[in-house]
Formats: sequence, C-alpha cells, structure tokens
Amino acid sequence: MKKKIHKMLGVTLVAILLTSLMIGIASVPAAADPSRPNQPINISPNDGDTGVTIIPTLQSSLFSDPDGDPHRASQWQITATSGKYSSPIFDATRYIASLTSISIPLGTLNYASTYYWRVRHQDRQNRWSKWSTETSFTTQLSLFEGAIQLGPVAVAPDLGSIFVAVKYEAPIPGGSGTGQWAVIKSDDMANSWSPTCLINNTGPITAIAVSANYAIDETLYVAAYGSTGPAVFRLTDGGEDFFNYQPPPIDGVYEIYSLDVGYFNDESYVFAGTDLGVFVINADQYGAMWIPILSL
Repeated sequence: MKKKIHKMLGVTLVAILLTSLMIGIASVPAAADPSRPNQPINISPNDGDTGVTIIPTLQSSLFSDPDGDPHRASQWQITATSGKYSSPIFDATRYIASLTSISIPLGTLNYASTYYWRVRHQDRQNRWSKWSTETSFTTQLSLFEGAIQLGPVAVAPDLGSIFVAVKYEAPIPGGSGTGQWAVIKSDDMANSWSPTCLINNTGPITAIAVSANYAIDETLYVAAYGSTGPAVFRLTDGGEDFFNYQPPPIDGVYEIYSLDVGYFNDESYVFAGTDLGVFVINADQYGAMWIPILSL
C-alpha cells in the first residue's frame, strides 16, 4: 500500500514539474527573427500634419532586409482611434505596386478628422517586418480650405448636384502646384463637397454647363483658358471621369464667358459665348470644329 502511494506521489510530482516547465517555456518571449525585414518608418504625411487632403498619399521608408531579400508586399492600415487596428477604416495589402506609397481613395476619409496609420513590409520569404511606429494627421476643414477665388457655378436640379470652380493656393486638394483651378461638386445640395477629376487646370475656369440630359448621362462641360488659349473640357459620370473632350481653341477668341448645352434631333450641342461671338459644336462628334453662328 505504501509503495502504491509513493508511486502515485512520484507520478504527481513529475506531472507538476513538467507542467511548471511548460509554463516557464511558454512565458519566455520568442526571439526576434533576425532575417525579417527592418521596421519601416512613416514618411508622409508628417506626424501631426494638419490640413491634409481627404485623398492623401501615404509614404513609407524604403524597403530594407538584412538578408538582401527583395520586397514582396506591404500592408497599410488607417484607424480613427490611436492604437486600435482591429477594425481599421482602411486595410490594404499590395503586391508589386504601392509598396512604399499608396493613394487613399475618395470616400475613405472625412473632412476635419484625425487619423492614425501604420505600415509593414514583407520580403520574398513571406516574413513580415514589425509595424511602423504609428503617426497621425488631420484632414482639411473642407474643400474650400485654401480657396482664394470662386468661379462660375452650374446646377443639376433634378439630382441636387452643384458644381463650383475654385482657385486654390497650395496645396490643391488632390492636386499639386500653386494658384491652380479645380471643379468641385456637391451631390447633396451643398451639405458636403468632393473633388471632380478636373483638379489641375492651370488657367482660369470661365464657364460650367450641365448637360441638358444630366439625370441620364451625368455630363458637364467646363471652359477654361490654358497655355494655347480657351478650350472646353467634357467630364462624365458627374465629374468622376475625364472623357478627353477638348475641341481646339477658337481662333482669335480670348475668353469663353458662357456655355449652354441643348438637344436637337437627339444630338447634344454646346453653345459658347465668346468675346468674338457665339459658337456651337456638336458635342456627340468628338473632334468636330467650332462653327460661328453669331459674330461681332
């Protein structure tokens, strides 16, 4: 009986010792993998930047790997709460492209809001680096921040869309350079604003016209003065896409001060009031020439 008790006690003691040993091993932190990529650094926006566009480009430091392995992927995360990345508002892993910079799409960020972000790099051996140290930035108050002049306005009443030409100081929201013009839009009767694809025009925007059938085709025309003279641009999908519609400048015309769009025989025509008279172009025929219908 005593031998049996001693044997049971011995087994129990061994089990306790093994359990303690396993707990001790588990509590020892795993050694860092010396072969994984070096921890990247957040480069841009700078930590604490304000007035950042709502469609920023995040940039990290260049990829660095102790073994010389090539860069395979990067993971980018943005959150609205510092240190909380369980449900980020932006989480993207990119391969080949966007490895050290990534453009944040329109609709991801809000105006006048602070965001926190981080990035990590992966090498060709599928080893991830540590996450970069979190940094923050605050978006601009609105698309009118930095505006120094307002230009023409066009309205599509059936959809509640408003288009406004704005001249900006640097930086242009979503663009670059100084003193340039942009067309911005509101689809909720001026409660909020977003950029259109026409954000880098260097010359003044002198007229905007909404298609006569805007509820269906969501097309608008913008007259601006560029390096070669006045021209008209065609924007589709409510200004989201640039159709590359740019009739040649009108000889001798310095400024297009008004645009109007109408339908005749199921074809769309653009009428331009200029300092030399009124011109018309068949908007459905790309490359067509301006035709004078009333000259001074």
